[in-house]
Amino acid sequence: MFKQTVQTSIAVLGALAISSIGLPAYAFTPTMSEVRFISGPAADDDWNGLALTSDAETAVTLHEGSAWIVDVETNTSTLITGLDYAQAVIIDDSDTYAYIAESAGTYPTYTYQVSKANIANATVVSTWTDVDFTFAPQHMLWSGDASHIYMVGNSGTYPNWSVTVAKVNVANGAITQQVWGDPGYRANQPAFDTV
Repeated sequence: MFKQTVQTSIAVLGALAISSIGLPAYAFTPTMSEVRFISGPAADDDWNGLALTSDAETAVTLHEGSAWIVDVETNTSTLITGLDYAQAVIIDDSDTYAYIAESAGTYPTYTYQVSKANIANATVVSTWTDVDFTFAPQHMLWSGDASHIYMVGNSGTYPNWSVTVAKVNVANGAITQQVWGDPGYRANQPAFDTV
């Protein structure tokens, strides 16, 4: 189902691109070289996130609150232990660490934290939190100098969502949070300029 959906989506996008710019069909032909079903998590649709190393040889996948290190070539996976409920992931430029935003505890008294995991051995080496860090991020983005991670999401409860950004200093784990009030909708996708 996933493979067929991706192929159909690419074909539709390709057709739209061709018709919108008025070029003949042979000018742009989308192709897919390969589809892989990553091992480790169960084969269903409940995926929270995916991050790849710069050489695309290793993936960190999130599924139903768990995080997995996957060797893309051999399609073997290792569960990262010591996490609570993983919700977003990003990998550093050196491909050494995955930073995983997670929720801990039980509803409705969740707390939120960021864990730093060593990709080579699938081990959590640090976990950071702050009393003012009050939301589960949907997106994680690097600052231009790679000294901080920006986490973007929504705090509050329906119908009073607040657009929220937290900043993590990766040198010492300090977390600061900013809330921008209720925009009248739930923000889903950030736009970001590293400058």
